[in-house]
Amino acid sequence: MTPLLALHAATAALPVRWEATLLGGGWRGSADDDLLPAAGLLIDAGFEGAVTLEGARVLGWDRRRLVAGQSRAGIQLVDDLVARVGKATFATPYGWCERAAVFAPDAVNEELVELGLVEWREAGWLRRALRYKAFELLDGAARDAATARVRGAVADPDGAPDTAVALALLLRATGLLGRVAGTPPSRRTERALEERRQELPPVVAAVLEGLDVRRRRLDAVGT
Repeated sequence: MTPLLALHAATAALPVRWEATLLGGGWRGSADDDLLPAAGLLIDAGFEGAVTLEGARVLGWDRRRLVAGQSRAGIQLVDDLVARVGKATFATPYGWCERAAVFAPDAVNEELVELGLVEWREAGWLRRALRYKAFELLDGAARDAATARVRGAVADPDGAPDTAVALALLLRATGLLGRVAGTPPSRRTERALEERRQELPPVVAAVLEGLDVRRRRLDAVGT
């Protein structure tokens, strides 16, 4: 068992960043592709207490910022995020995701390679020009488990674990929830998921809210 996997052997669920990236299929090259590991990393750090919120929204201005929390996860990638957060200036929650997207996708993929769940895929010259596959799946069990957790969150938002709700909302914000769940969630289900979002840790809720705002704006302009 790899060191990374040993850290999570006692729990059934993998970190959100791993599950989201596996469900994304290894694709890179679009903003939504990069948001899966980037936002997933922020969500994991929020759940672990490695990052917290400081400041507030006042008169329409979002003056919240991420700061290092009390918890220390002992996981290199999360510790790297905390170090970068300490140097960050004010930004919107989506801005936090954009910052994380600079380094998180490759780093999360490297974690999955170390776990033995995926292997790197040579992209060739198309890597710089088109959307491409960064890895190939080696073991589908983790992806299938993540799929089951998402479907459980959609079937019963009120009874689902917080991390499963966060994963489902992340997939919705990146346009993957209907495909992973097998059917588009009803409006009632979406409202229930949004209500659960309000109960999540502040960093997690803020990240997911920021992604929802971005998705609504894109939908409004037809992209």
